[in-house]
Amino acid sequence: MTVNHNFFEIDGHVMPVMGSTYMASDVQREYFMSPNPYVWNQDMGQMQRAGINMLRTGWWTAWNQVMKESGVVHEEMLRTLEAYLMTARAHDLPVQFTLFAFIPDVLGGGNPYLSPDAVRREKQLVLTFAHQFRHVPFLMWDLINEPSFSNPRELWMTRPNGDPVELAVWNRWLAKRYASRAALAAAWDQALIPGGQPVPLPRDLQFSPQASLATGVFLNSVEVHDYYLFSQEEFRDWAEEMHKAIRETGSQQLVTVGQDEGGGSDRPSPAWYGSALDFTTTHTWWLNDALLWDSLVAKVPGEPMLVQETGVQRAVGIDGRTRYSAGEAGEVLARKLAMALSTGAGAIEWLWNTNAYMANDNEVVIGALRADGTERPIALVLRRFAKFAQLSGGYFQHPENAQVAIVTSQAFQYSALNGAAVEAQQKAVRALAYACRVQSDVVEENRIGQLGHPRLVILPSPMALGIAAWQALLDYVKAGGNLLITGSMERDGEWHVTDRLAALGLDAHPVTILFHQAQVTFGNEKVPLSFGAQTQVMLDALQTKDGKAFHEIRLGQGRLFIVNYPVELAQGTAATAQVYRWVLDQVGVHPPFSGTLPSPGVLIRPEVFSRAVLYLFDSESARAQPIDIRDGATGAEMKFVLPPLASRLILLSKPDGRVIARYGF
Repeated sequence: MTVNHNFFEIDGHVMPVMGSTYMASDVQREYFMSPNPYVWNQDMGQMQRAGINMLRTGWWTAWNQVMKESGVVHEEMLRTLEAYLMTARAHDLPVQFTLFAFIPDVLGGGNPYLSPDAVRREKQLVLTFAHQFRHVPFLMWDLINEPSFSNPRELWMTRPNGDPVELAVWNRWLAKRYASRAALAAAWDQALIPGGQPVPLPRDLQFSPQASLATGVFLNSVEVHDYYLFSQEEFRDWAEEMHKAIRETGSQQLVTVGQDEGGGSDRPSPAWYGSALDFTTTHTWWLNDALLWDSLVAKVPGEPMLVQETGVQRAVGIDGRTRYSAGEAGEVLARKLAMALSTGAGAIEWLWNTNAYMANDNEVVIGALRADGTERPIALVLRRFAKFAQLSGGYFQHPENAQVAIVTSQAFQYSALNGAAVEAQQKAVRALAYACRVQSDVVEENRIGQLGHPRLVILPSPMALGIAAWQALLDYVKAGGNLLITGSMERDGEWHVTDRLAALGLDAHPVTILFHQAQVTFGNEKVPLSFGAQTQVMLDALQTKDGKAFHEIRLGQGRLFIVNYPVELAQGTAATAQVYRWVLDQVGVHPPFSGTLPSPGVLIRPEVFSRAVLYLFDSESARAQPIDIRDGATGAEMKFVLPPLASRLILLSKPDGRVIARYGF
């Protein structure tokens, strides 16, 4: 099992992943303590016949039972994994094995990421198994499932643990970042902390935009940005150390981190640790309205992105009754699987056998098979997608780069205004793909060096941006690129006001949004904007001396398009789409298909490969939508009615437009 830049390969052939998480149908997560290879053989045979082509398993609990004493792993644990792997091999099923979950189990060693003793114990556990199975060619290692940093009492968020080790490492990190305590005080706009005292870790309140309203103490939230950067770098270093240790055993097996949607928000992110691993992942659980964004922010250049865990969480109304029928859950899962195949390397469904032992009502209803062995509708969904994957693998080669890149401001995202930053990103992705019918890549601020040469770059509602990223964008424009900026970018990474546009000849400065209504005019078009209460007061717009809300600046061989208002944070998507559509037309970027287009509630997304074109049709509409389009690359015509909330996939051969495979017809 290997990877290329975009997909998994088995024996040198591309394999779109359609897998499932599996422990055991009889004892579920206790399978390591109560192994039964006979049951595994029966279950894996059933999965193989269904077309499942990869398993994910591992430890979610009870690490102290695996390594009962420091550095001592009992032989029966090694035999259990060997039996599991041998059973999987008998059914041609590659295995991803998850080592930790949420926070590394410190096994008595202190801070989970920073304490040398904790990391040593974690490595002892990992290396015992990595060394024993280093030559198994179909085994992959998932270092940790859905990690947070670094407080085990506050999972699924980034918050300080507050222990002495973390405080010491934090201060060493700050000493490298700032030349002096005076420079740090100036950056944070706070009083000087004497050199003999440690700089304290941020308080929980400072992760909220309301920190400055605290009674009896002056607080701002600027230092939170530094803690976010600190957490990203320290987690990356932890993952890199684990990866290196596995390599030192002689293993060439693939290594990853199983992050969920939080990696695109404020938790350890593939944008930071991806370069230390072999492929990136996301888990598409909760953000059903932002599935495309979820995939795009998890992908880093040069590595596959796998939707490593997906399913449908239980939704319950205030009356305690479920909001999904079994059939509706199958439809939602189908949308997630279709998105995964069209934006990444495939998907692994959670879970094959329902875990009836779970005390968590969210999870006890998840699974392709019920506890009595009967199938839910999602089992049929998995079979059909598995068939599509089998027919398509040979054509998933050399995908084209998008003509548009969305650059995200991490100065904004890794701040107390994180929610607004993520909303702007999601609105940008939706407006481009659903309304303008143009696809994009997402490039995070710390990866600006990998921007490449897209026809258009969009910097959506950035508010603030680091100096290096701003200079890189100017260099891109000078070399012939086109850059659209919506709203103010006149603050640096520490939220100090700059004169960036003045240096380009535009007299502009940031002002507080205190208004509900605004308007942008370009050409003969007028775009009305409405800003709700949550956007007002906390966010900036630009004010220019000439009173205009739109400017075009020539710079070198390229152009900047400046919109004074953060249109992605205005109400609705229509205004954002109208602005984007006009700029796309100016730079010559057009949809890769033509015809009668459905409502913006339907995503039509072609992925162009060297020998094929994969079309995703994904409905978020309450009504059936007629599809009648012609593909620009092959000339193939596609005409059908897409039911509400349904997904379809069509793989077309290049150049003749012949249908190679389809899902949902």
